[in-house]
Amino acid sequence: MKISFTPKSQDRRIVEAFESYKDIWNKDGYRIISSIEKVTGLKFSKDHLEATIIDGPTSHSHPLQLSCFGIDKGRKRTLMHELGHIILDDNEIDVLADNDEDLSFVNHKLLDLVLFDIFCEFYNGDEEIARQHVERDKEINPQYYSDAWDWALSMNREERQKLFAKARESKRFP
Repeated sequence: MKISFTPKSQDRRIVEAFESYKDIWNKDGYRIISSIEKVTGLKFSKDHLEATIIDGPTSHSHPLQLSCFGIDKGRKRTLMHELGHIILDDNEIDVLADNDEDLSFVNHKLLDLVLFDIFCEFYNGDEEIARQHVERDKEINPQYYSDAWDWALSMNREERQKLFAKARESKRFP
């Protein structure tokens, strides 16, 4: 897959982040995609994405907008997180929720069933780095991310995989 990165403005921080994301993707993009596809058992439906680097604290998957904040390790985490949302959406796993607030939480519960293992796969089984990514994720949005991570990590790997496989096969969660 190819990602074309575009800075939202010529602000120094945004341009530096733009260069950083491009470098990360050129160096690790294949491994990021491979890790996501291996852990989820899913494939991306597109072979090209457009990503805009924005001046804001949070990133988004639809459309793909990546925050200029952070350092390279955090930007790898951001790419894996947002691409995780994209692959779930590409494969049409319906997330059932009563309202938009619940929808965000349930989306992150589904993502977090696999994201820890994606981190581990990418970092060659290093759970310490994966846990550092989880802790950083929790800081970004404590309301949704923290509870979703706590829920997902209350299960062991086999339990998470089994629940995700059920969602993947039925095309719905929960």
